Amino acid sequence: MMEIYDKAIRLIPKECDYDYVAGKFYVAKQDFKKGAYHLARALQILDKHGSVNRGELLTGNLQGTWELLAMCHYQNGDLDQCVKCCTALLKADRYLMSTLVMMLCAFKWDEERDAAKAANAAKAAKAADAADVAMFLGTLYDMNRKGPYLHPAGRHEGGLRESGEGGQGHLFPGGTAVL
Repeated sequence: MMEIYDKAIRLIPKECDYDYVAGKFYVAKQDFKKGAYHLARALQILDKHGSVNRGELLTGNLQGTWELLAMCHYQNGDLDQCVKCCTALLKADRYLMSTLVMMLCAFKWDEERDAAKAANAAKAAKAADAADVAMFLGTLYDMNRKGPYLHPAGRHEGGLRESGEGGQGHLFPGGTAVL
């Protein structure tokens, strides 16, 4: 696989999909360090060279790529980078619950990882207390608002509502109705 990758990046260095595919390959093999390297490189190439006639796989799953990169950083113990990726995702869409959960897990100090981190104490993250986490989340969410929604960003102001069709069905937040 890497022989093909090396040849491909030599021939078309502005194509970010090669690193995207390599990153997903390494993540599937649970080599999160190499996965993070290639996913981050793919995003850098996309940012630098754009996606005109290239990067179709990456741009088709941009959110998933950021989530996968955050997960790689989490698995590598690079919690600062994990939080940065999660923050970027949550700024784009505050309703990504899996991303919010991952970020909260990154804030939480895991005792089992403490021993593994002792060898690399300079990079080890400190345990965040509840007040620090709440203050950080306050930059993304309106913690004083009552109701099910935080910073609605143009979405329905709260509660559940039916579609305007007058039909009966299951109601979902934001007015989506399934009949």
